[in-house]
Amino acid sequence: MRYLLIIMLLFMFSCNGKHYMKAGTISLMLYVYNDPDDNLYDSYEIPVSDLYFYGDRIVEKVPEMPGFVLISDDTYSVVRDLSNLDDVVSTGSLINKSFGAAFVDTIFPNYTNRIDLADTVFYGLSYKRVRIITEEDYSIFYINATDTVLPYSLSKQFDVDYEGILSRIDSYNYHSGKFYSLRMSFRPELPKTIYETLKSY
Repeated sequence: MRYLLIIMLLFMFSCNGKHYMKAGTISLMLYVYNDPDDNLYDSYEIPVSDLYFYGDRIVEKVPEMPGFVLISDDTYSVVRDLSNLDDVVSTGSLINKSFGAAFVDTIFPNYTNRIDLADTVFYGLSYKRVRIITEEDYSIFYINATDTVLPYSLSKQFDVDYEGILSRIDSYNYHSGKFYSLRMSFRPELPKTIYETLKSY
């Protein structure tokens, strides 16, 4: 698939001190560690979703799911192919969408009792860290300290309260003994076919 590379500065506009990205790709990946205490190699990864956006229009590609998902306002439509957007398989409300990326702003249990930890750095980027402990999970949340705003968020609550982008959630489940790491990444580029689709519908 041919890619249309996009220079980030050309696809960003500012408002109220925030920089809103106009176009790009957001990817969600889940890493699962079955035996984090004794064998880190006993693990696997699950691609969750690729969200391609241009302005307020989003096309989602969910791995192992045929077709594409067109997202606009509070609804979604599943189409078989981007060459024929009228060939709709199903439609629904984003609130009830049960596959790919979740578009419901999650309220994390025990959020009011969260504890701020020391900042850390990954790949040259600074992250604020927050710990939340519940009866089931021990979780660390990583918020990228940035004034950039993306059209998708893992938690608007975290993004607003910590003035950044929640980019990673690490959780250890006491009952299963498994460790989960949900990570969100962004890149300022779009596949050419999807770019053309986003501009046309």
